[in-house]
Amino acid sequence: MMMYVVSFGLLVAVAAWLVAVYNKLNWLRTQVQDAWQQWSRVTAERNERLGHFAALMAGCLPRDAMLPRDLRRLAEDSRLALSARPCAPRPGGLKGVRETELGLRQRVGDSVCAIENDGAMRANADLLQGCREVTDALSLQEDIARAYDRFAGDYNHALSGPAAHVVAGVFGFVPVAQMYHPALNRRMALRREMGA
Repeated sequence: MMMYVVSFGLLVAVAAWLVAVYNKLNWLRTQVQDAWQQWSRVTAERNERLGHFAALMAGCLPRDAMLPRDLRRLAEDSRLALSARPCAPRPGGLKGVRETELGLRQRVGDSVCAIENDGAMRANADLLQGCREVTDALSLQEDIARAYDRFAGDYNHALSGPAAHVVAGVFGFVPVAQMYHPALNRRMALRREMGA
């Protein structure tokens, strides 16, 4: 009789342990998905601002200037990349998003330099405001990306435990991609004196 009581107690302990592992993985996965949704929303808003900013840039540059066209193309590439990733992607699934974001940051950086080096552009209040909105949105993206990466790292680490392998196999928990790339964390902003 005692053997049955001990066996039952062990079974309850193991079940409680697996439930705790499931709850932890589920909470972390929810945090990852929430951070991804927030990043996607902010990126979509950034892309709208970028379209407006590209139109303002086009009005200030020669007709054959590539910069406004590049900004619009990258904003569209970003929109398409987001629409293909409604939830946090698996490892390797962020390559296209990263490449688009890196290219986009480079072209926004080129835009900031063009504005800083051109007196007429610096005098255009609408253009300056559009540029600030885009660079502010890029900074907000970076902050959210860092939070996403923290949760994704914790979640992926939690999946590496032996009990997590059992729970993951039964309930479909899979690793997610992390967003981090050093060049994605480069802040861009207009010089303070430009707004004065």
